[in-house]
Amino acid sequence: MGLAYAGLISKIASDVLLFVRRPEQVTAINKEGLTLQTSKGKQPIKVKATANPNDLKEADSVVMLVKNYDSESAAKVIAGNTKESCVIMTTESGIGVEEIYNEVCSPRKIIRAVSYLGCKRLSDTSTQIGENMNIVIQRPDESNKIAIELVELMQKAGFQVELSDNINDIVWKKMIVVTAQQATSALTGLTFGQLLESEDALALAKNLLGELKLVSKKENIHLSDDLMKIVKNNWKSLPSHKSSMYQDLKSGRKTEIDMMNGAIVRLGAKHGIPTPNNDAITRLVRLRQQMKNEQLI
Repeated sequence: MGLAYAGLISKIASDVLLFVRRPEQVTAINKEGLTLQTSKGKQPIKVKATANPNDLKEADSVVMLVKNYDSESAAKVIAGNTKESCVIMTTESGIGVEEIYNEVCSPRKIIRAVSYLGCKRLSDTSTQIGENMNIVIQRPDESNKIAIELVELMQKAGFQVELSDNINDIVWKKMIVVTAQQATSALTGLTFGQLLESEDALALAKNLLGELKLVSKKENIHLSDDLMKIVKNNWKSLPSHKSSMYQDLKSGRKTEIDMMNGAIVRLGAKHGIPTPNNDAITRLVRLRQQMKNEQLI
């Protein structure tokens, strides 16, 4: 996602800096540039990269594109190396992300966003991106010039930007497909098209979403009545796709389960609502994470 966003925005802005973890990736990007692979072919783009947090000190805005289990550590880096006027846009999926940034990065302005761009990393310098360029962004204050300029920059870069006055509802709306498909696809290795054809997968999704709906009501979130229709439509549109969590497990990486299905379990306990399906699938993913040297079928 970081490669994709940096590449897309760099096509129309010259002052983009891509902050990554590994010095060897910095060397590769600064030497080779980035390659975005789309349905229209490969797009080479020149981008400057760094792994030095000190290089963030002059940043006017930062777009966070990390896994949600890294949100707190990433927020601490941003808080310790950016000016207080810096605007931070968080794009991570899951419940509780915005609260982390608000706590760690205050008084910097935090803008919540929900991105629907699908990506598959091909190498340190290349990524394959999907055609869904939709992103919903919390409507910035009219007085915050930097935040408004960031939104305009996203639009010019080709993102289909929707501004929301109730971004929390949008975060929970994305949780519908996240809850139904991320862990199930990850644990089984099935594509979304295969999940759609499976009565077991459909029954499990219905149970997982039933618990999500009960918890969301207690959190004063207003979701659609037909959650399964949303999930089925998503599976139909991406029949050959597997969840990003599948890729994480396959590569022996940590997953985002604790802020996805795990968040439903925590909120269920908070409100006294049983969530046995989300609890079981969360524990199964955690167990699978321990098999770091194994490969999924």
